[in-house]
Amino acid sequence: MTGRLFRSPAEFEERLRELIGDRDLRRRLAANAYAWVREQRLLSQHYRSRYNWYFQMRERLPRLNEERRRRLLEQIDQLRGA
Repeated sequence: MTGRLFRSPAEFEERLRELIGDRDLRRRLAANAYAWVREQRLLSQHYRSRYNWYFQMRERLPRLNEERRRRLLEQIDQLRGA
């Protein structure tokens, strides 16, 4: 777990009080968050795969654009028929 979620002001207050009162929980959340960023988000560790992915997408762009165009035309035909 890297953070706390809430759905209402009351739940936010509850979560905040829990964090204020539980030092170990705060430290655990912080450590988990830093670890996640270190492993998942540091561009220095992932730039080569991202770079390659962009070039693969560029190579596929004509086909992807054609598929998008086809889907759009199908949607237009459906709207006209409705």
